Amino acid sequence: MNFILPTTIPTASASLCIRRHSAVGFSLPSPLKPIRFRIPPKPPRFSTVPSISPSLKTPTVSDLFLLAAGLLSLSGNRPLPALASTPPPTLQPQEIEGQHEDEQQESEERKQEVEKAEVKEKEEQHEDEDDDEMRMYSAILSHNPGDVDVLKCALYSKMRHADWGGALRYARRLHDAEPGEVEWRLIIAQLHKLSGNLAEAERQFEEVLAEEPLLVRALHGLALCMHKKLEGPTLFEMLENALQVAISDKRVPEERNIRILIAQMHVVMGQLDIASEKLQNLINEDPRDFRPHLCQGIVYALLDRKEDADRQFDIYRSLVPDEFSDKSFISDVILAAKMESDDRIQKEFGSEFLSKK
Repeated sequence: MNFILPTTIPTASASLCIRRHSAVGFSLPSPLKPIRFRIPPKPPRFSTVPSISPSLKTPTVSDLFLLAAGLLSLSGNRPLPALASTPPPTLQPQEIEGQHEDEQQESEERKQEVEKAEVKEKEEQHEDEDDDEMRMYSAILSHNPGDVDVLKCALYSKMRHADWGGALRYARRLHDAEPGEVEWRLIIAQLHKLSGNLAEAERQFEEVLAEEPLLVRALHGLALCMHKKLEGPTLFEMLENALQVAISDKRVPEERNIRILIAQMHVVMGQLDIASEKLQNLINEDPRDFRPHLCQGIVYALLDRKEDADRQFDIYRSLVPDEFSDKSFISDVILAAKMESDDRIQKEFGSEFLSKK
């Protein structure tokens, strides 16, 4: 189960792309919409969701709508109860209860069908726009190969199509353009992981950690590589070592981030009770941190504790900052918790948001 996200990529500026594009004189799709990050249903995947940056996607109106829909669908919005009436004398209490359960189940099924139809429609709309966008980016880059903002746009487009090889080419160009930017090194490592080249991905994550041993996105990427190689005990030993470094150096934010990551990796390993206990400890220590509430809500959803999950998602919604850039991604995760299997949720929940509060 994969509950974690790709390393974070700074969000590209759509307006910059538009300005540069008009400067060169090409025709733009109007309006140029921000790119949403979407992963195919099966590996090679990136996140496990590919862990791409603080957010691979710029929040859009449709993203925010999906966020609200996902949160509401899990936050206790239930059909209004029917007006009380005297049951027919032939019906026994057990039969009435059974009817209510059947009606509730049918209502839940109808809601899920509507939600799935909405998601499918939005995906089809994005697919129609993708080809035109990529042609536009290529045209701009043919005139200005070093345009970082357009390179980012092209990178996101390739990732959205799970074209890991194409994405890797753009990530390398971005690294060449900005060699001091650690984000591109993390993305390159992540893309190697998504392509199945775990040895290279692990090597690159370790190189980043040699310079920044408490960088949670690199720890997350390395942990997922180790998980794929079935190195569970070694994985937790690696994370515990990082945690001890954070404690001894009194790096309080990093310590908390790593503890959240450890709890998430227990979810990935299917150890939900252990994960829930660790998350509850984090909640008790700092109830205003929205991240453990979100994680705990997903754990409860996986345990089929719907009311508890609803409560945690409500708290998450009340605490998450308006400027938090991964809201739209997390809305998909919460929706998946309602609609999909444990396997899908693991693969689509990213921990990129660990470093943000």
